[in-house]
Amino acid sequence: MRLRIIRPLPEVLEGFNLAHLKFGELYEINPPLSDLLLITGYGLPEDEPPIDQRIALKAFATAIVAGDPVRGKPPAKRRKKTAKKAATRPSH
Repeated sequence: MRLRIIRPLPEVLEGFNLAHLKFGELYEINPPLSDLLLITGYGLPEDEPPIDQRIALKAFATAIVAGDPVRGKPPAKRRKKTAKKAATRPSH
């Protein structure tokens, strides 16, 4: 599994020597070490965006739902289409 180290590591964790792993770097790590790094919060799978990027994506998605993210304007209100009532004219 490809993991990015997202926090500084201790030299040894649960009997695993981690001295060769550096904060911020990407590694191919096999279980059970990859599982341990995920569970303890030291590693993040590379297929997931980094935490800062996830926060930015969430903010962007919220802006799109709320309105126009480029112009900062709320979405245009759509008028409901209502059936026009036929005017009844008195017949002569």
